[in-house]
Amino acid sequence: MGEKQANIVSNAPYEQLDEISDEELKIED
Repeated sequence: MGEKQANIVSNAPYEQLDEISDEELKIED
């Protein structure tokens, strides 16, 4: 239930977070 709300709130910075996560994953790998 709270996931949908968080999704709407973090909808704008989601793309940036995804990019950072992807880079972090590459560094970790």
